[in-house]
Amino acid sequence: MAFVFIGICPYIKLLQLFESEILTIKNMVYAVSLSGTEKLENIFGKPVLQSAWSNLLTEITPRVYEMFGRYQNVQFVQQYENMFIVKASFMASDSMLDPEEQQEILLSAGSTFMRDALLKHFGAATGRKLAFSNFCTLVKDREQLSEHSVRLELQKNGTLQDLHLGNTKSELSPCSNITRQEFSEILQKDKLQTFVQSIVDLQRNEVAGFEILTRGPKGSNIERADKLFNTATYFGMTKEIELACVRKGINYVKQVPSHQFLTFNVGPEVLTSPELSSLLEDPSIKPYHQQIVFELTEHLPLSDVKKITHVVQEMHHKGIQVWLDDTGCGFFDFSTAEMLKTPVAKLCITVIRQISKGHVIECEIEETRKRLNSLGTKTLGEGVEEKEQAEVLQRLGVQLAQGYYFHKPTPIEQVFNYSH
Repeated sequence: MAFVFIGICPYIKLLQLFESEILTIKNMVYAVSLSGTEKLENIFGKPVLQSAWSNLLTEITPRVYEMFGRYQNVQFVQQYENMFIVKASFMASDSMLDPEEQQEILLSAGSTFMRDALLKHFGAATGRKLAFSNFCTLVKDREQLSEHSVRLELQKNGTLQDLHLGNTKSELSPCSNITRQEFSEILQKDKLQTFVQSIVDLQRNEVAGFEILTRGPKGSNIERADKLFNTATYFGMTKEIELACVRKGINYVKQVPSHQFLTFNVGPEVLTSPELSSLLEDPSIKPYHQQIVFELTEHLPLSDVKKITHVVQEMHHKGIQVWLDDTGCGFFDFSTAEMLKTPVAKLCITVIRQISKGHVIECEIEETRKRLNSLGTKTLGEGVEEKEQAEVLQRLGVQLAQGYYFHKPTPIEQVFNYSH
């Protein structure tokens, strides 16, 4: 199953113009196809996925109208299941509107707002790695308006928008307009900014620990976290940036009160790397192992989970915890939590943002919490921004939470005093 957006020109009444061969109107087709929706349902569960997708469409609608702002007779409607259509047209005599130039503009604008929307509604780890294809072309005949024709066009000529490349040879990131060399120098010269955000014990109403968050250099094109990590992914430097984040933040664990902890986001490659093992064996760090937590940020195939289980067990023996980040309400993450024996699973922002949708979503969250608790795993609600969300999570028995409602990310130097 794939979700498909289709920008189709013209407006329905203008179809008659094709039939009468009046060529004063020019028309365009723009389409986007999101792949991997089966995996999303396995991660989030059907109710949460449907609600998140509905929210995404609500946000995208005005952006689509804005994107087609120069066109006439613009209409954005749902016509088929999982298909959404923008109908618009422009006069052939409009010398200020170049069709080839418009195709490039629509592709660029569409790619940007789709990526932003996926990040927002499906979380950083999942949304960043979702692939989608898009294309834009002039409509020459009525047949091009059919769903079948659009899908074929996407398969043949669609441009893949997949940030999870890793082997790209491009020297300029489309995410941030920064070169590979500039990005490498930022990592090598330790120019990243380190922030922390508190993690709150909902039942005790106190700070339990802090998550390490990273930003790019102040005022740079990659200061925003999404720009920073999308660029790292594009250049295939995710491992390098994750290790840089750990190196910069781990010494601050010495300043954390003994009853609190620091968490670091890492993927399986870093979690199992000799570089991380070496950092943890540093004599100045070993006494603080029980205050160190690694959040595993990827939804792994079960075969990969088996491969890293022994590493996770070794860390647990040292007192280092490994949590499961970006957990949904689907069966996929339950299996992972069971195999890794993770002490905590973080309910991702996609789940938390659906809380206002009512009883069905609350039941999904409570059932997820109960199933994880039965494995010996606590739950943490991530991305809590409103009082209602915090109160619902507390009522449903979720043990931990974090988000802007409690505390905003703060430069680590302002929270912990440390000098190298």
